[in-house]
Amino acid sequence: MTANSYPILTPRQRATGMNNSIFVASFINAFTVITAGVFLTGFILKLGGSKFQIGALTALCTLFALMSQTPGAYLVEKGIHRKKIVVLAVGIQMMLWWFIVGLPHFAPESKQGALIWGVITIVAISHLLGCLGTAPWYSWLSDLVPEKTRGRFFGRMNMATGLTGIIISLAIGRYLDRFSNVNGFTTAFAGGIILGLFSLLALKKMPEPPSKKSKGLVSFSSLIKIPFRNLNFKKFVLFRVSLSFAQGILVPFVAVFMIENLKISYSLIAIFIVIASLANALSMKFWGYLADKFGNKSILSISTWGMAFLPILWLFNRTDHIAIIPFLYFFGGIFGAGAILSNLNLLLKLSPEDKRPSYIAAANVAVGISTAIAAITGGFMAQRLGGLNIPFLHLNILSIHSVFIASTILYIFPLYFLRRVVEHGEKTAGYLIKQIRTLQPFRVVVNLTLLSQNLSEKRRAKAVKALGEAKSRLAVDRLIEALSDPNLEVRQEAAWALGRIGDLQSVEVLLEKLRDKNTKVQPQTAWALGEIGSKKAVPHLIENLSSSDIYFKSSVIRALGKIGDREAIEPLGKLLKESGEEIIIADAAWALSKLGSHQALEDMLRVYAKMKCSTAASEVLIAMGDLLGKPGRFYLSLSEERKIPGLEVKHLIKGIRTNAKNLPREQRSELENLTQSLLSVYEEEDYRLALLKENQICRMIAGSVAEKKAESKQLKINLEFIDSLTSIEIRDKMKEQVFLAVFALAEITKWLRK
Repeated sequence: MTANSYPILTPRQRATGMNNSIFVASFINAFTVITAGVFLTGFILKLGGSKFQIGALTALCTLFALMSQTPGAYLVEKGIHRKKIVVLAVGIQMMLWWFIVGLPHFAPESKQGALIWGVITIVAISHLLGCLGTAPWYSWLSDLVPEKTRGRFFGRMNMATGLTGIIISLAIGRYLDRFSNVNGFTTAFAGGIILGLFSLLALKKMPEPPSKKSKGLVSFSSLIKIPFRNLNFKKFVLFRVSLSFAQGILVPFVAVFMIENLKISYSLIAIFIVIASLANALSMKFWGYLADKFGNKSILSISTWGMAFLPILWLFNRTDHIAIIPFLYFFGGIFGAGAILSNLNLLLKLSPEDKRPSYIAAANVAVGISTAIAAITGGFMAQRLGGLNIPFLHLNILSIHSVFIASTILYIFPLYFLRRVVEHGEKTAGYLIKQIRTLQPFRVVVNLTLLSQNLSEKRRAKAVKALGEAKSRLAVDRLIEALSDPNLEVRQEAAWALGRIGDLQSVEVLLEKLRDKNTKVQPQTAWALGEIGSKKAVPHLIENLSSSDIYFKSSVIRALGKIGDREAIEPLGKLLKESGEEIIIADAAWALSKLGSHQALEDMLRVYAKMKCSTAASEVLIAMGDLLGKPGRFYLSLSEERKIPGLEVKHLIKGIRTNAKNLPREQRSELENLTQSLLSVYEEEDYRLALLKENQICRMIAGSVAEKKAESKQLKINLEFIDSLTSIEIRDKMKEQVFLAVFALAEITKWLRK
């Protein structure tokens, strides 16, 4: 079959294929968990293998894998179906393991050394065949999964494989503690083979999309050369090579250290693996979302830094003190998840679509060589320094500790190469850390994940609300999508949430919803625009001041007040004078006070005199107070006065006297008499006479204050307002009128101290 017969996939077929690929990965991971890592290391040690043979096993597997990378890519370039390559490679790989299951039962004891090398060779050949399908598999997935959602998809896939690994690790660890002889290992491997073969069933159900082939015929040698002509890709490969060397010198010997030096049981090791798998699985979606939003390079940088500090901490573990190991596995799982996911994403991103198999193969070949050399180096160091025992502080540095120390040092080099890799749309690690620190990042990712699923309307609205409460910019894209949700409550909560977050990115979409009456979220979008504070929204908000919807109009007015653009003063002033709805008048007064419109004081006083709703009238009163003094101060003064009548008036009058200390002696004496008289009549509730006294005080100090700051336009407006305020009587509101005048006088006399 050739690539010409590829079918064009429907969206449903693509979704089915993506779901099946998760099953494939899960079953293959079950096979890998059982037949590799700590369990394979334990099997080799049980057969009598040495540390050097452990290193040789890793190196040989890697070298054999290298031999298959480029042929796998070449077969794809020749037009062979990727599905056919992967199915054959995986099937034969797993069938070879039946030889490993049978060999120990038939090999004589005198040939034990040959048996170990035979097992190592078969494992390596099996690895070669498995890796033959690596480039075709990832090429297949990259065409199947849309680029914009790869981070989240691979996060979901790795989460599924991680959970599979948890279950398998616990089961096999418990089993091998009970049956720790060679038979126990071989029966465990047999179970792994059977589980792995189930992946073939899922593979056969996966559709294969068309692949983009290179133009012209591609030779086998060019598949290796072409990728390394790409300078940016070459820098990325240098990063991966140095990273794999730092990891490769360490990873094979962690299991050896736990089994031989720390005498830890397989069950306990399995629990450690579960901790790492859980951390890996739970953080995968988090890293996946970050990768889609901020790019992969910053995640790689953070993950590499995180992993760099872990190897040296293995030195602090002893047979009587292993409490630190769970933390090493936990943080290793978190940072490892970020590294695995972003490494794969960046590899696919930097590989041209028509040459992707060859780029994947080239990168894996380079990484494989590095890993093989690292494993041999680590094995040689651990074996050569066999009798090493150096006391250092409270530690004993053993031969195997040398690989931990070397690994920590070697982690410096990948970071050097990573800085030189260029990723389109990348964000710096510092920027990403700042975003992660914003608020509750894991809570954000959990709710983002919930929104991507088929939930009830109530649960979707709850998830959107939680994203708004977290105030994380990580959620902005998803909340913008939620503005078009079929459910009204979800749309409303999305608008509220975007307002709470305050990201300018959402302004355009909110303006679009502001113009669309059919969405029924105009009040919420107006509020959100006010919270964001973009002046770009001002003309659009002003257009809606004539709306017949009082709730919407109120939201528009308050948004204009919060944005603070003085362009809104004139239309809001007009609304204040002409509106017949007291709630709108109150909102307009509030907005004008936020805009610092002292010219509106006279109009506020006129409408205040006519208002019947006490709540709305109080808002206008407070708006006037905010224009006369520091915003918020009048509200506090009025609250205190309402608690204990007369107490705050005394405090304000005392302030007037203190502020007037610089007046001539005669004026000061007259002011003392007037203020004392004012306090007396206020306490007697003779508010008409109190207004008269305030008017006398105002006229007495007006000249002195005006001379002090004759150039101040604001001062002139405030003096004229106080004169008007004390010259009229507002029926049913005279007490509040008198209090406002006292407050205004106290604020005005502050000019005398400047």
